[in-house]
Amino acid sequence: MAWIAAGLLLPTGGSTQSPPDAAALPPEQELATLLVTGERPGPALWKVTWRDHTLWMLPVLSPLPRQVAWRSREVEQVLAQSQAVYTEPSLDIDLDSGGKATAAVYAALLNPGHHWLRDILPADLYAEFSAFNRSYAGNDVRLEVFRPFYAFLQLRKEALQRLHLDSDGQVHEQIARAAREHGVALHSLGREVRPRQRTLASNLARIAPQADTDCARAQMLALQREMRAAIDRANAWSVGDIAALRADWAAGRQQPQAASCGALFEQLTPTRRAIRDIRNAAYGTLQKALRGNRSTLALVLPEDVFEPDGLVARLRAAGYQVTEPDGA
Repeated sequence: MAWIAAGLLLPTGGSTQSPPDAAALPPEQELATLLVTGERPGPALWKVTWRDHTLWMLPVLSPLPRQVAWRSREVEQVLAQSQAVYTEPSLDIDLDSGGKATAAVYAALLNPGHHWLRDILPADLYAEFSAFNRSYAGNDVRLEVFRPFYAFLQLRKEALQRLHLDSDGQVHEQIARAAREHGVALHSLGREVRPRQRTLASNLARIAPQADTDCARAQMLALQREMRAAIDRANAWSVGDIAALRADWAAGRQQPQAASCGALFEQLTPTRRAIRDIRNAAYGTLQKALRGNRSTLALVLPEDVFEPDGLVARLRAAGYQVTEPDGA
C-alpha cells in the first residue's frame, strides 16, 4: 500500500487558502508544450570519496512529466566504471500475499458513519477538492466515501496520472538498462514491510478528525504547488540546475502546513519506524559500498542531498569528503 509511504514523504505546499483556479493550473497539452525536450546535460551528481574510492549520488526527482527527455554522459560513464548500482530506499507496504488491504483496514479508511466528504469537510476545502476532482480526476465520486487524508492522496494520484506527471523520467529504466549492458550489479536499498493488519487498522481508527482534515488541506496545497511548478522543476532537474531545485525544495519545506501530515502519520506505527530503519540501513549499505568498491552509483531521494540529516550530511559528518555539483 504505497499510499502510506506517499503520505509520509509528501512534500508540503504553499500557504494560500484560496480555491484553485483551474485555468491557472497546467492542462495536459500545456505540460507537453512547455517541457523542454531534446537531449539535456543531465541531472547533477554528488561525489563522496574515501581514499581512492568514490560514491556517486544521483537524486531522483518525482513526479516528472512522462515526456521529460534527459541523457547524461557523465552518469553513463560513472555507471560503466562502477562495481554496483543502488536504487533509492523506498517503503513498499503489502498487507497480504495478494497485496490488498483487509476488510478491517479498508473499513478504517472509510468515513465514520458512512458520511461523505461533503458532510465533514469545511466548505472551502470541499470546494477545492470538488474543483480538482472535476478538472483532473474525472469527478471520481468514489473518493467521497474515504477519510479526508486518504481521499486526497487518491485525488493526487489520479490528477498526476491525468496530467502524465506520474513518472520518474524513466530514470530507473535507463539506469537498469545501462547496468545490464555493462554487467554492473543492481541492488535496491528498500525492503518490503508487512505491518500487522489489526495494528494498522486500529491506528487508522484512532486518527483524530481534525488531524485528518489538516493533512487533507496540506495535501491540497501541495498538489496545487506541485502542478504549477512541474515544468520548471523538471527542466531544472534535467539540466542539473541545483540552485533552482534547492530553492524549490526549501520553499515547500518551509510552509506552516509542513507538520500536518507528519503528525497524522506518526500514529501509523510501525510505518514511521520502518522508514527510519530503512534510511539508517541505506546509510550503512552505502558506507560499506564506498569502502568496498572503487566506484559506486546510488540513486537517492532529494531529501538525501538537501536535508540537514540526509545521506550527504551524514557522510560528511562521518569524515568523508563530499564534493557537491556546481551551483549546489
